[in-house]
Amino acid sequence: MRGAGCRVEKEKVLKLPKTVIFVCSARLGWHKTLVYIDPTTRGANWCSGDNDDRPWICVGVNRCWWPGVVSALLHEAFECVADARGHVLEPLGSFDTDSDGTTLLMTHAQFSWVAAKAGEFLADVLPKIQKAFNKAKKARHAQ
Repeated sequence: MRGAGCRVEKEKVLKLPKTVIFVCSARLGWHKTLVYIDPTTRGANWCSGDNDDRPWICVGVNRCWWPGVVSALLHEAFECVADARGHVLEPLGSFDTDSDGTTLLMTHAQFSWVAAKAGEFLADVLPKIQKAFNKAKKARHAQ
């Protein structure tokens, strides 16, 4: 699983769809986080990692423009770090997976730390995800 654009098999990577493409692994806060794109979807999601799995972020890039991909990656990175630091509050008694009811609660100093870690992550990941994004966009236009 090295380098932008390497396909990964569903069974080997956290039960993600076969359409997902591994981009890179990068430090996000205290954890190495796996980064993927999915050329068949839009939006993004993340997982803090279950059991022995590493945290991951997947950004859907179908019919997206580059600033939207950057925005989605920043959003997910920020949320992932905030959650790892205990700054994410879920509504009590909620089993809903929708994140609209989630609250991020932190002081300005904590916000600065989360922003710094998300920024370091972006500085590392952006050139790699842009290369994978361009490759996926080119493949889509070739169809």
